Amino acid sequence: MLREPVDRLVSHYYYAKRNESHYLHEEIHKYKMTLEQYALSKMSDELRNWYTFHFAGMAVNDIGKQSNEIVEFALNKINENYDIVGLLEDFPSFVERLRTEAGLQYPYRGSRANVARDRESLDDLPRRTIELIREANHLDILLYERIRESLVVPPLRGDDGDSKK
Repeated sequence: MLREPVDRLVSHYYYAKRNESHYLHEEIHKYKMTLEQYALSKMSDELRNWYTFHFAGMAVNDIGKQSNEIVEFALNKINENYDIVGLLEDFPSFVERLRTEAGLQYPYRGSRANVARDRESLDDLPRRTIELIREANHLDILLYERIRESLVVPPLRGDDGDSKK
């Protein structure tokens, strides 16, 4: 299950910022890091193209191929290793496919857990912040779009940038 990369990073920041047991919590507060600073930092491999490198089995420092080659490699690895792939924005469809494949009896009831209430929505973030996060995670965005296209999931609200500041 993948989450839209910009939303994933914003959520990651707010989760690490509020959760004292998170390994990046102390650094965020020590340096009074803004979301933008966090997104551009190199404190963790999780902050830049995490999906692509994780699924490709590479480290961020392994960049030696063209972007499209890395994304294709990650897509191939996903297709080889996972029977079901889904997107957080279409969670009910993913759970239904999982239920069908696993032969589970009970349908998804629609409850959500771990929903942060103390974070800014993407629509409220400055356009510059969104663009910096997008640039730092350009491979994940390519990978995510390819997966979304293959699943025929409708576009996210705000993908055209019109609702961003």
